[in-house]
Amino acid sequence: MPAVRKNQKVPARLALKGSRRPLAVAATLPLRAAGGKVEVTLKLRLRPKSRAVRDRLVTLAGSPLNERTYLSRAEHEEIFGARPSDVIKVEAFAARFGLSVVGKHVASRSIRLRGRADQVQRAFGVRLRSVRIAGVRCHAHREEVRLPWEIAAVVRAVLGLDTRPVARPHAVPAGDAGGTTGGFPPRQICSLYGFPGQLDGSGQCLALIEVNAANTLGIPGAGFLPADLAQAFQGSGLPTPVVEAVPTADGTGNLPGPNPAADAEVALDLQVAAAAAPGSRIAVYFGANSATGYHDAVSAAIHDASRNPRVLSTSWGLSEDEYAPALRAELDQLFQEAATLGITVCASTGDLGSSGRDQGATDHQAHPHFPATSPSVLACGGTSLNVAGGAIAAEQVWNGGYETGAGGGGVSDTFPRPPWQQASQVPLSSPKNFAGRGIPDLAAHADQANGYQVVVAGEFQVLGGTSAVAPLLAGLLTRINQARGAAGRPPVGFINPLLYAHPGAFRDILTGSNDIDGTFGLYSARKGWDPCTGLGSPNGTALLTLLS
Repeated sequence: MPAVRKNQKVPARLALKGSRRPLAVAATLPLRAAGGKVEVTLKLRLRPKSRAVRDRLVTLAGSPLNERTYLSRAEHEEIFGARPSDVIKVEAFAARFGLSVVGKHVASRSIRLRGRADQVQRAFGVRLRSVRIAGVRCHAHREEVRLPWEIAAVVRAVLGLDTRPVARPHAVPAGDAGGTTGGFPPRQICSLYGFPGQLDGSGQCLALIEVNAANTLGIPGAGFLPADLAQAFQGSGLPTPVVEAVPTADGTGNLPGPNPAADAEVALDLQVAAAAAPGSRIAVYFGANSATGYHDAVSAAIHDASRNPRVLSTSWGLSEDEYAPALRAELDQLFQEAATLGITVCASTGDLGSSGRDQGATDHQAHPHFPATSPSVLACGGTSLNVAGGAIAAEQVWNGGYETGAGGGGVSDTFPRPPWQQASQVPLSSPKNFAGRGIPDLAAHADQANGYQVVVAGEFQVLGGTSAVAPLLAGLLTRINQARGAAGRPPVGFINPLLYAHPGAFRDILTGSNDIDGTFGLYSARKGWDPCTGLGSPNGTALLTLLS
């Protein structure tokens, strides 16, 4: 908020920068006013000292692991939590417009308000409109949020005024779905990549971020069945995983069925993570497919002092230009704070190659996926394996074409290139020629043609996509955290700078492209880092040595 000069007229309201979501996501909003009750979450400003502390810790991530100092949760709240005076201002604002305070979380600087649609519209200076997407009713607005002067300097984002979907799954079914032909049990993929067999993730908690698929598929509910887990691990020699579903503030929880397709994403994430870290405790955080729901699920995992997950995996996202800038900034802030707490965040890069979008992909431009483009995230791309004699015979960029998918990758138009990528020959982004953060960082098997065998609603399916890669690498890091914990050492946390300093710990991928239809032609594999497979695929034993 700009300073007010003497005798300067103070405006009644100020526009909240970044609060307007691109109209391309829903270009045909009907002119029908939204009604009923509306809940919004206000994200408050950071404390003055929080940026310096965060920057120091992220820089420290490039130093030897054993020299790191992470924040305790009490220290995090003291440094990053909401200021009491800001909370009081927002509560007074809510009372003035007849809104109820229904939730407050100091550590994440979040206040949840509820009111009638007309009260919410007056409070935030917007006109809410009703829209249906895939048969599900949402509300949205075209104009920027306009905040009263007294809270304009306090509020960074208002989530919940736009409830359109903010994520799509990155799981791809094989053509022979319903059978196991051509697929691998997830534990075999772990073996192929040399995951250290003496470790299983015991004593660790691994978090999965899952989105209720209602706004994606038009049918409510997404989740997992314990019987599916038991069937998937029967006869594997591995224990059936210990899994807990964690509902978020909006009440979204584990809701398997009535559409097994909506559960396939959850099943893939969960069964791959469980095979990769079979001794770990897995917490699945569910949120609605909306700005508030996705934010709340991520925030709940990061701020969970009870379960204390040290690795998070998310296989949902959209191209970064499909997010409202304010939401993108708030999620990136959460990932930065995760780094200060010693938490690793793994995110898949999408299954639409360099185009990144299934809507508007004919613009012949790249659209890299968020949250993978956040510099505080380990971006997980896709490869295709050829196996012979129980070992990897060849590996290349996963590219099955536009109809079946390809590993996402590219260069951000939003996030600047981080220092640890400066020597990686990351190209400028297309079309903005911006020196942005390149993705992925690492890659692993994602080809659905010989993908992962998982059980969905009692039936085996073969699934692929970069959805499998994020939980696979999250499980590997969970095993490594087990070894570090046994030695009295802190978790690996934010590891990107260390990975880029030691590229020899990975299998460099030299063939293939993530151009999905022959017209983009942006990126191909090459020696060293590339925007198709990053530094390459993991060698679990070498990574354990590096991070130990």
